[in-house]
Amino acid sequence: MDRSEGPPDPAEVLERHALRDWVWSALEDLSPALQLVTMLRYFTDVTSYEDMAALCAVPVGTVRSRLHQARTRLVGALLASADRVHDDAAVRNGLHRRLAEETLAAAHRGRLASALSEWWSPQADVTWPTGKRTGVDCLPTAFDRDLSDGVRHELVNVVAGRKVVIWEAALRNPPDDPFHCPPGVVWVHFLDQGRVGELRLFHPRRR
Repeated sequence: MDRSEGPPDPAEVLERHALRDWVWSALEDLSPALQLVTMLRYFTDVTSYEDMAALCAVPVGTVRSRLHQARTRLVGALLASADRVHDDAAVRNGLHRRLAEETLAAAHRGRLASALSEWWSPQADVTWPTGKRTGVDCLPTAFDRDLSDGVRHELVNVVAGRKVVIWEAALRNPPDDPFHCPPGVVWVHFLDQGRVGELRLFHPRRR
């Protein structure tokens, strides 16, 4: 990185170097709350302040404040991390994409509970789009209900950090009930020692 022209603009760096290892090293230095809004804003389609606020269950002003804090902290972190040896962000993202594909494939075969047991904490919490909180045991039941109604989940995007992993999926409704489910769902996983300790599910607004 050329340091002769002053500090880098975090937004520009994130957009131009999304999977560069040193960018992800800087992101990992942020708290989970700051990392989440940054990942949503720059690496997913959940980019409106209103959607981010709804997913994070905070006011829009808090989202704006967190993004400002994240950008400010990233200036120093990007400069400090550019010359380090880093984890391979592209490899990590690829591994999590395969895991997402395998998990959804198992779910479509009615075996989601078995798939989740391999990388989820048994005490994991799930926050549903309605705001309701349950244990992870309710997730396979809800997925099976979608399947019986003819709904399929199609993976669109995966963004993976060491602490936060985001899946974006399209929901394909049956032809005879095209508005059964919203068009998409976002899965936000919070990891604790490599296992999912919390999941937030969110339906972005129709565009």
